[in-house]
Amino acid sequence: MFDQHSTRRSPVEWALRWVADQPEVSLLLSGMSNMDQVVDNLRICSQNDITKLGMKPEDRTFLAHVAQTWKAKIKIDCTACRYCMPCPHGVNIPGCFSLYNNASMFDTWKSAAKQYKEQFIDKQMDASLCVECGACESVCPQQLSIIETLKELHAVFERMM
Repeated sequence: MFDQHSTRRSPVEWALRWVADQPEVSLLLSGMSNMDQVVDNLRICSQNDITKLGMKPEDRTFLAHVAQTWKAKIKIDCTACRYCMPCPHGVNIPGCFSLYNNASMFDTWKSAAKQYKEQFIDKQMDASLCVECGACESVCPQQLSIIETLKELHAVFERMM
């Protein structure tokens, strides 16, 4: 969708512009892990139009459409914060959810099922290892139904294998 927009921006730039455009935001904190990201964020946030003019109405509409499309396609709204990790039983929870969401987003179910077997089942990190202890759900800041979604994704991928 971003490739079809007339203005070329990186996903990071779109995100920073959206946050800066929110009227209740007076300070923007961005997680960065290397100097290139710091430089990129400084470049983006130093532009006059991001701090003084805000977003154009058509950009707001575009991002609302992107968000609506995203929410319709993903299976679980996991942010990969990893608060649920490590799972005491070895389940790679954010990895499983990422694969599940990507399969749904891009309709790549067959290849995702193969990847699930090779990268999760074969390496003893798959959702079937979940014993429903609830350790993950008690710390999830998104309050996700992790246990139910793990069962669901495992069943879906098993049917595809």
